[in-house]
Amino acid sequence: MSVDLVITKRESCGTRASKKMRHDNCIPGVIYGKDCEPILVQVDKKNITQFCKTTSFIGQIFDVNIDGKKFKVISRDIQYNVVTDEPIHADFQKISKDTTVKVAIPVEFINEDKSPGIKRGGVLNVVLYKVDCMCKVDSIPEKLHIDMTGREIGDSCHIDMIKLPNGVTFAYKDKNVVVATIVMSKAVVNTEATAA
Repeated sequence: MSVDLVITKRESCGTRASKKMRHDNCIPGVIYGKDCEPILVQVDKKNITQFCKTTSFIGQIFDVNIDGKKFKVISRDIQYNVVTDEPIHADFQKISKDTTVKVAIPVEFINEDKSPGIKRGGVLNVVLYKVDCMCKVDSIPEKLHIDMTGREIGDSCHIDMIKLPNGVTFAYKDKNVVVATIVMSKAVVNTEATAA
């Protein structure tokens, strides 16, 4: 899913120009792509900062309009000031609907009420809230699911438990990547110790 981002073209570059942009509450950036020359741009700092607070910036797809031309970009990198932790530069890649990209897709755990382990007081320990996948820009799923039905305390949920839509593959070489585990809660441990 893509979101709108206000990006404008900039004509100048260099330290002085970057300082002026930051003074105007903008940060410099660049858009590059396989079939285009790099485009120097500036992005509203407040817009970027708010977005970074609510979700992951890297790998996010944006709809942009530069000089009347609408296209999509994917964020590839963002640099922060080491002292203030404010964004100071962003890199974007121009993409089309046929571009294959690496994206982090959220994982949702379903049927937790059908997990015997969780019913007994086990706790779902999430290792990866998102998993890296490769897919075309126009076929990025909003989320992926792991079914917790029948899962016991001590069970691990691996990426091979996720049913991927057509055209989507994992970006991991190891297919045994752990997404979550069901661990025994302290309350259950204390109860069983008392009973013993």
